[in-house]
Amino acid sequence: MNAKLNYSLFGPNANKFNIDPERGVIFASQNSSETTDITVNVRVADNGQIPLVDSTTVTVRFKTSNDFPQVSTFVYKHLLSEDQFENTVVARVIASDSDEGLNGCLQYKIVKGSKNIFAINSRTGIITLIQSLDFEKCPSHHLEISAHDFGWKAKSSVVNVTIQVLDVNDNVPVFDTEQFIALIPENSPVGSKVIQLIATDLDSDRNAQIHYSLLQGNTELFAIDSVTGVLVTLEVFDFELQQTFDLIAMASSVENEDQFSIAQVLIHITGVNEYFPKFSKAMFNYTVSEKSPLGTTIGQVIASDYDLGADGVVFYSFIGQSKMLGFDIEHHSGKIVVSSNLRKYVNKCIMLNVIAKNGGVITGYNTDEALVVITVLDVNDAPVFENSSYHINISEDAPVGTSLIQVYAEDWDSFANWNQFCYTIKSGNKNSSFFINPSHGVIHVASPLDREQWPFYTLTIAAVDNATVPATGCTQVFIVVTDINDNGPHLTSEKAYVKENQPAATFVMLLNATDADLSPNQGPFHYKLADSKSGEYFSLSSDGLLSTAKPIDMEQTSEFHIPVIIQDSGTPAMSSTNMLRVTILDENDNPSTGRKS
Repeated sequence: MNAKLNYSLFGPNANKFNIDPERGVIFASQNSSETTDITVNVRVADNGQIPLVDSTTVTVRFKTSNDFPQVSTFVYKHLLSEDQFENTVVARVIASDSDEGLNGCLQYKIVKGSKNIFAINSRTGIITLIQSLDFEKCPSHHLEISAHDFGWKAKSSVVNVTIQVLDVNDNVPVFDTEQFIALIPENSPVGSKVIQLIATDLDSDRNAQIHYSLLQGNTELFAIDSVTGVLVTLEVFDFELQQTFDLIAMASSVENEDQFSIAQVLIHITGVNEYFPKFSKAMFNYTVSEKSPLGTTIGQVIASDYDLGADGVVFYSFIGQSKMLGFDIEHHSGKIVVSSNLRKYVNKCIMLNVIAKNGGVITGYNTDEALVVITVLDVNDAPVFENSSYHINISEDAPVGTSLIQVYAEDWDSFANWNQFCYTIKSGNKNSSFFINPSHGVIHVASPLDREQWPFYTLTIAAVDNATVPATGCTQVFIVVTDINDNGPHLTSEKAYVKENQPAATFVMLLNATDADLSPNQGPFHYKLADSKSGEYFSLSSDGLLSTAKPIDMEQTSEFHIPVIIQDSGTPAMSSTNMLRVTILDENDNPSTGRKS
């Protein structure tokens, strides 16, 4: 613990020098101008808890001048392989100084350059490697090394050291990508270029030379240039037979075959439009009913193209006037569908010209044509009414024989029996209220109408033709029977009660009535008594308020039958007479009498 020493100066000449406190090296003070010998006292002490001290006297003899150190050459060039290990000696810098004493003691130092890669021994000038080299990152290093003395005015010289790093084959060739994808058209001649494979090697010169080869896959169908990496064909390919090939390629170092990398090469053979479509036959025959709805498929034309992929997709279309004859063709499937009403083509043959082409441009020889013959058959169509439904109102007092409406149907069949028909009421004719003229379709009232019993009718009218198997067309006639004031009002309740002995104007009941007619042939209703006798005991207001006219004795009359006339608000007004029964309720108003013995 006390081995570490501390040096210091003391005495009268201590200010003329400096001393390194750890190493004990004495330096002349910068402002010193002494030229004669000077004695200086030096003290040394350890680091003990109670330091032990010793001292000595040093005589410093000054020279008249301090010369520069001399280096034998100012530029050093050295070659060093990049695979050298750390602490390898690279070079040695040698300098000399003819001065004596401290002026002739030299120290070396790297003042500029790769200090993190190289180190120099300050006393011997030996340069060593302290970190591994990499030629690919830095092929050369430049160091500037100084040699300086320990004079009180230190002098130094500089030398340049260049270290050239030599390449070592330490990098593996690497492909630009792990998978190459190439396209080549079918029928390409042998030797056609497919793709150039590219790999890189970070080494230099011969160490960077790459050898290309094929390892696996269809190696008998392709060849690769070992130097350029260009892949070429050895066969003529047919897209319809095979579309893809898979190869494994290798890039290896020329100097060391153990250094290599591999990549997949996926080759797609692209199709060439070398075939044209061909219909399965020159003529297609189909039949279709004249009443086939729009969109009905009647048949399909088929053509084949031996190309695969997009070049083998067939498109169909009509040409010329065929586009306007009532049919469409689906471009991809060749299905022929109805596109318009076919009645005008009944019993006729329609000739359609259809063309088949693939995705290429039409050049005059790469298409095929076919003829489609379609026969439109006449069928017994049902008569068709002008309207699918009819709506009409008729008053319930319409006399029998009144005409309501005329329905109208047409039949476009070409045969006489098929286009002649008669009208009939098929359903909905309640109470046989209506009949229809079978020839003209006029609907008449057949029996008296009663709105209160049958307020509306839904008649199904049929038109039936005269074919052996008749065809029937139907429509509906909605008839609403409108109201007339043909019903008198009636009391909703015909019973009332009142106690005997009640004073005049005692409330009995509020009359209420109903009427089978509709508004405005209903209320408000007007009430009055039908005879004067009833007026002796009761009073009735026009709005139906019934009250007593005088006290009534139940023991004399226990029940009254009062005729009431009720009139509605229709035009003309209807009235009826209703019998109201009023029962008198008993009160205990007579004294008891003795029983006869």
